[in-house]
Amino acid sequence: METNRITKGIGLIVCCMLLLVFVRVDRAYAITSGNWEYDTYTDTDGTTVACVTKYYGSASTVVVPSSIDGYPVRKLEYTFQGNTSITQCAIPDGVQRLEHTFYQCKNLKKVSLPTSINVYSFTFQESGIETITIPKGTYNQTGTFQDCKSLKHVTIAGTVNLFMDTFTGCENLETVYVETVLPVYGQFHLYQTFAGLKNLQTVTVPDGVTELQGTFKECHSLTTVYLPATVTKIDYASFLDCFVLSDISFAGTECAWNVLMDKYTPGEGDFFISAKKHISGNDGHTFSGWCLDTEATCTKEGKEYRTCKTCDKIETRTVEKLAHTFGDWVVTKEPTASSTGTEERVCTECGYKQTATIAKVDDVTASSSSGETDTTAQTGTSTNKTFKVKLQKSKYTYNGKAQKPKVTAVRVNGKKIAKKYYTVSYKKNKNVGTGKVVVKGKGKYKGYKGTAQFKIILQKAKITKAVSSKAGICTLTWKNDTQAQNFQIQICQSRSFSSGVKTVWGGKKGKKVIKGLTSNKTYYVRIRAYRKVNGAKWYGKWSAVKKVKIK
Repeated sequence: METNRITKGIGLIVCCMLLLVFVRVDRAYAITSGNWEYDTYTDTDGTTVACVTKYYGSASTVVVPSSIDGYPVRKLEYTFQGNTSITQCAIPDGVQRLEHTFYQCKNLKKVSLPTSINVYSFTFQESGIETITIPKGTYNQTGTFQDCKSLKHVTIAGTVNLFMDTFTGCENLETVYVETVLPVYGQFHLYQTFAGLKNLQTVTVPDGVTELQGTFKECHSLTTVYLPATVTKIDYASFLDCFVLSDISFAGTECAWNVLMDKYTPGEGDFFISAKKHISGNDGHTFSGWCLDTEATCTKEGKEYRTCKTCDKIETRTVEKLAHTFGDWVVTKEPTASSTGTEERVCTECGYKQTATIAKVDDVTASSSSGETDTTAQTGTSTNKTFKVKLQKSKYTYNGKAQKPKVTAVRVNGKKIAKKYYTVSYKKNKNVGTGKVVVKGKGKYKGYKGTAQFKIILQKAKITKAVSSKAGICTLTWKNDTQAQNFQIQICQSRSFSSGVKTVWGGKKGKKVIKGLTSNKTYYVRIRAYRKVNGAKWYGKWSAVKKVKIK
């Protein structure tokens, strides 16, 4: 029996020792160095670093070392827990985490913080801190000032990723300024963040917050709130029983404020509506870029529209008529020595005719051996040495090859001259744009020169696929074009594109996801290439129309 008791006792001792070993298995072991106790652990970059877990000194002003026994200090965990001597503390650059660091430090008044800290977890819980500024940086805030009864003024000058239970129990808090929070999935709610803080007077809600939910409920001393432009929703309890609320400042536009108020339903005991509003943004709308609705031609004006991103207001404007696209001049009446001639050119788009007068022919003319009559200059008389050049074709579709329009006629003062008297060359005749034909005289026409222009236009676009794999979405793919700078897409429920047209730009990737469509409806889509040439907008022909049923 005695042996069994001894054996059991030894077993109990061994179990206790093993328990002590495994209690702190996440760290190597506790080490004491001067007034400091610390553990070591491996940082994310593989470096061995220190976590300071205890301060044994009794000084009122404490400077935390940046390294201890050669290990960089990265974390302060429960370091000053319950220390009533400390009133001031300086934390060195390099420290990244403060976890329960000043828990119940009742006489703490001042802390100097570096920008390297990225986690504040219950850092000042139940401490005596009264005023504090957390510097620039990006960090998480969890219960940072929980139950700090003496805390009055807080400035958080950085960007907060997490903002949870930060001011719970701070019953004497008066002013709060938070610069920015980072929305998660486009949203960041302040759920009862300041609720019940009866001495709170002024709050700057951080940029990035999208929704207030009971945020200032029962803040009886609250007078002034600054709201960022990112707020899009305020619930009925957000300002419940804020009896002295007098001023609300909003950083967005008048348009955004009106949309916000349209969604707001005041509750009983709501003092938000009666507070004075200050809208610091401009009083206009936040419009998207202009989109083409109706294309301008040389006979009629076009129309563009843009939509307010906030309230969906649509604004339209007129697009001026385009200039006529004329073909070559054609002689309709030959000039003579006694009378002027006439010539005309026709717009290739609308058929409009433009006429011009041809000057009288000089008295002296000579006949060429080919039978063509050519104008020459009389000695002592000035001559306009300009050819009139006519092309067989003035418009080509880009195909990657150099275009060489055939010259069908070269005239001087209305008289056609033989091919042996000129040479033909081409400029800018491969890529989309305006090409040029240059005709230079030779022989007795040496010194004469004439030019004619022609267009190389964008290819007709081709849609390869239009499908809907998700509700309200159409995915469009098309054959790309190296000459196009962008692609204009139109989609609507009318095959004729006569109304309800949504116009978007597809970029150069050959694929576009179009959102905001109505489920279970059939849409028609078309696309065309776009390029800006010498400041003018050039469009290719519309593709064939594709039909797609939206899921």
